[in-house]
Amino acid sequence: MIGFPHELPAVLWHGGKPVPLTVEWLTETIDSIAQRSGEKNWQWSNDVARATRLYFKTDYDYATITPSELVDVVRQILEALGRKEMAQNAHLSPPRTHIYLPEMVSRAEMEMSFYQELRERLHEMMDAQVRSVRLNGMRRCSKMLEGTRRWKRSCENIYEQIELYAIACVRERTDQEIELIISPE
Repeated sequence: MIGFPHELPAVLWHGGKPVPLTVEWLTETIDSIAQRSGEKNWQWSNDVARATRLYFKTDYDYATITPSELVDVVRQILEALGRKEMAQNAHLSPPRTHIYLPEMVSRAEMEMSFYQELRERLHEMMDAQVRSVRLNGMRRCSKMLEGTRRWKRSCENIYEQIELYAIACVRERTDQEIELIISPE
């Protein structure tokens, strides 16, 4: 199998789980650093994130990076911009991740195995201490589980079942907060 290079490396998050690095995640991280440094309305976070992306695109030769290495890169960029206080407060915000549900349905042999895999994936992401999980493709997933091409009332019931099941899986872990986002598309 041939792997195509990505613009940004994957971050080896808690437990060594590779989480895709995105410009959005970098921007959130830099916003958080600015807030910690007393810069309430700092408007350059997106520009610093894009500069970081450019560094990875041109000068970084690896497919993965550790959180501490990523913080060092952000710190160096902030220092180069003369933002020493921000560089001292550099940290990495937890990532936001997603699960594409129709892909899981297509792999599942039975409806029950879909729900088991969803539970496992949610718990994996919670173990990795991510900030949020977005469940994408809920409408399509519901239609696939119902075995229909058109949206029906029975699809709404399945949609609600998946939603309630995902919430219950997250609530099983009372020791951790995670944002669960349900996306129809």
